[in-house]
Amino acid sequence: MFFCRVLFVLLLMFFSVDVQADARPTEDVLFSQDELNWIKKHNVIKVAVEKNLPPYEYFDANILKGITSDYIKLVEQKTGIKFEFEKINNLSEGFEYLKKGKADLMPMANKAGDNISGIVFTPPYVFSSFGIFGRNNTSFINRLDDISKEKIAVSEYTFQRMPVLQNRGYNFIVYDSAIDAIKAVGDGNAFFYIGDILHTKFYVEFLEREDLHYIAPVDGSAYSFRMAVYNENEMLRDIITKIMRQISAEEHAEIRKKWTSNYFGKSVADVQKYLRYLYILTAFFIVVLISIYFRIRVQKKKMQQLAHIQKMESVGRLAGGVAHDFNNMLAGIRGAAEALSMKSGDIPSVKKYTDIIVDACERSAYLTSQLLVFSGDRDKDKMEINMHECLKNAVSLFMHGVDGKIIVNENLEAKKCYISGNNNLLQSMILNLVFNAKDAMNGEGQINIFTRNVMLNSEDIANCFINVSVGEYIQVGV
Repeated sequence: MFFCRVLFVLLLMFFSVDVQADARPTEDVLFSQDELNWIKKHNVIKVAVEKNLPPYEYFDANILKGITSDYIKLVEQKTGIKFEFEKINNLSEGFEYLKKGKADLMPMANKAGDNISGIVFTPPYVFSSFGIFGRNNTSFINRLDDISKEKIAVSEYTFQRMPVLQNRGYNFIVYDSAIDAIKAVGDGNAFFYIGDILHTKFYVEFLEREDLHYIAPVDGSAYSFRMAVYNENEMLRDIITKIMRQISAEEHAEIRKKWTSNYFGKSVADVQKYLRYLYILTAFFIVVLISIYFRIRVQKKKMQQLAHIQKMESVGRLAGGVAHDFNNMLAGIRGAAEALSMKSGDIPSVKKYTDIIVDACERSAYLTSQLLVFSGDRDKDKMEINMHECLKNAVSLFMHGVDGKIIVNENLEAKKCYISGNNNLLQSMILNLVFNAKDAMNGEGQINIFTRNVMLNSEDIANCFINVSVGEYIQVGV
């Protein structure tokens, strides 16, 4: 169920599409001709937005979110004006942006402070106040004076907006951010926290601090947010004021509910907290799929190799059977030729032909012995072998089965060519290689066979599939 919620929120985050505002002012707001002319000349407006003030306004992957984003979209839809955002750290910096012309508009502003000369405001459209928050075991209190001696955590942002309270002797502990101040209360480093109610509730839900709850408001701390412009842009202020007056109470409530409901806060917190695990899980499944794919490929290759081996074994058994039967027939032919030679005595004309028959039988017996090597019927005992002689014998047997269009080139350069092994098995291996090469050559071409001495070091044998020691070897290439 949890992963369903995360997937749903991710889909909203990644696949949501903002409806582009019409390029013309809509007709449900009655603008004067001067205002229409102003809108036509100012199709792009720079807006100074606090970059980290949820749920009022903040940025997520450079996309403006929060209450401000919905009001900005309403102004876009009603006027056709496009907005570009300038990120600011606090209200005072925003006022400086307006005075220096670095921004034309600043939402979520109020008249508190001494830096508002030359600034004009729209009527208020969002209202809030400071609240007192404490742990679940906190005793009931009515007002701020009830906790005047206790440690009270506040953020720098809140402290700057509470000039009336700064000189009344409260035991404030000022932290850089609201998150640090809330954590201080949860960890027992302070007993209470004071901050903007909506701002605090957002972070309490975001941090999943179920041990903190709202206790009471701070008397006299109610304030409102307005949109501010420099006095040279009063026309923009008047246009936005007209739009704000067209927004119904139900629409204001819907915007506020959208960005302050429990579902929104927890959904964002869930996504932020578990998104990394979702990425890890996705990567794990990708690795598993890749592993299965390569395992299937390796298994398929092994099955093909096994089928080929079984085929070669069948051919070998057939060759062995033919060789045994042919040896029996050769024994009869040779015996008859020797008997004929014995009975004819020294008659030259007869001896000549009996010698030819015996010689042909010997050469045929050599060929059948090579077939028996191919069939694996000979013993597998190791002995000292001249690798060059073994290769020449295998090539000789091979050449009896091919036509003259296939040429075998031998380049046997190894100075040390004696090894310990089984001659029959080595010849069988070479024959397998050259016959496979012949099948791939379409009836004509060249097969090159070479030998040379090589020295293998630890790097050369690092990836060998068999147990190989460092040392000197003879390399055979086909």
